[in-house]
Amino acid sequence: MTSGFPRSAALPGLLALVGVSTLLLALAGSAVAAPTAAEILQSRPLAPTDKNLFSTAAYPEASPMAPASGSEPTEQQASDMLDAYLRSLPGRS
Repeated sequence: MTSGFPRSAALPGLLALVGVSTLLLALAGSAVAAPTAAEILQSRPLAPTDKNLFSTAAYPEASPMAPASGSEPTEQQASDMLDAYLRSLPGRS
């Protein structure tokens, strides 16, 4: 089925549209540079209230980290804790 509209007439318009779209995408990409991970972390809105929860590499004034005390959970206990946590998330039961 033919529409009566010659395909050759549509080609220049299509090429112009693709060219403009490509130009707009190129300009948009170059206008705003994505921030680096360090920039994102440096612009954190709130400082930690307890710096002792972090490594002294991140916060030199923090207390040195100590190994956790107590015994580690068994696989069953860890599985039960994970199940309980997942059930506590919104939309889960």
